[in-house]
This record gives sequence, C-alpha cells and structure tokens, in this order.
Amino acid sequence: MLMKIDITQEDINNGIPRNHECCPVALAIKRCFKTDLVLVNGRRAMFTKFKPMSLTGGAIEAYQYEMPLPENVQFFISMFDKGVGVGPISFEAEEQLW
Repeated sequence: MLMKIDITQEDINNGIPRNHECCPVALAIKRCFKTDLVLVNGRRAMFTKFKPMSLTGGAIEAYQYEMPLPENVQFFISMFDKGVGVGPISFEAEEQLW
C-alpha cells in the first residue's frame, strides 16, 4: 500500500543525527504507522506493527515491514547527519511485508 509520509519541522527539531531509531525519517514513520519499532539505515526503513489475533485480546501477531526510501529521502538523511540544515519534506513509499 502506497503511503504518504510527512517529515515535519518537529521531526527535524526532535531528530538525532546518525541515530537509526530517532532520526527525523524514523520519527515520521513511527507517527504514520503508529509504531515505536522503526529502524532507518539510509536506503530503507524497517518497522514492526502489532495486531491482536482476536477481538477478545490475548495473543498478538507481529508483522515486520521493509520500505525502500526514495533518493531524495536518502539525500535528506545524509545532509541531516552531516549537520546541514534541512527543511520538511514529504514522500510516498510502499510498505512491503518482510
């Protein structure tokens, strides 16, 4: 499913350079997919979503996804990690079951 992901100024302000779990891209993906388990390595993002197995609660299933990042997002990450000022951007990406 194609998703639009907005990297906001708040994500940039709260992001940590060279941190795979707390960079602005990871923060935006966490918000978009409602998960705390995100890892961004520069070329792709990996994340986990949990879903209950039944309506009555109990066990849950974990689904792991991989998302290739567009070149402009890879460039954004590179510049942010180098301390170069960056601004908000948006991108579309497709989650793929891992």
